[in-house]
Formats: sequence, C-alpha cells, structure tokens
Amino acid sequence: MAQQGKHTAVPMRHRDTAATLQRLLTRHEAELGARRKSLRHEIAVDAGDPRDSAEWSSDQFACSLSASLLEATGRTMHNIEDALRRLRTESFGICIDCDGRIPQARLEALPFAETCRDCQERRDLESKEKSERIFI
Repeated sequence: MAQQGKHTAVPMRHRDTAATLQRLLTRHEAELGARRKSLRHEIAVDAGDPRDSAEWSSDQFACSLSASLLEATGRTMHNIEDALRRLRTESFGICIDCDGRIPQARLEALPFAETCRDCQERRDLESKEKSERIFI
C-alpha cells in the first residue's frame, strides 16, 4: 500500500473517498488471497486424482473461471490503487480522456472511475467495434 508522507497526503476534501477506496482495496486483497489459495488447492487436487473426461472438463472449466476471477480482482485492485494515486495528485474526479469533471454520482457508484460516462461509453463502443472486426 502507498505510504502517506508529506508530499503524498490526500487532500482533506477527498478523505472520505480515500477511506472508501482503502476499504475496497483491503477487501479485494483478501478476496485475491482466498482465490489464489483456492486455485492452488484445485490444481493440487486435480494433479493427483484420475478422472473421466466429463469430470476433467468440469474441473478445467472451474480452474478457468477461478483464474478469470483472479485476473478481474487484480485488475480492480490496480484501478483502486490508481484512484488513490489520483487522489494524492489532486487529479481525482477528472476524466483522463477529456479532462472534464466526472460526476459525483458516477464516483459514488464507481469510486475508481477514471473516465466520465460519455468517454467510457465511447471507449466501450470502440472496444466492441474492434472485437467485431476481429471475428469478421
């Protein structure tokens, strides 16, 4: 976790947001640890237990799902850490694409949002179009 020295302190107006982000980060760190432990256990059990193809397929799906959840949790933690950095540099609440203000309602719903709704919708549309081009 980031240290809060003289030059990295969170401005007073963002103290509640910083506390909320710290709680989210702590929760996700615990989830990540639990998921890692569970995945290690699943892998260890699978390695020593012969199974038929249906059981093997089901186990592979479960491991894949666990790995995806690990990745998503790690990505969320990274987003929270970035939001804490933005709080310290006073760029929190500013859209990284258009430099406009991110509405408070969006920040309350998604405290680590780095884009305003319009820019995020544009990003999502561009991502969707890119994915569609790949599969055509």
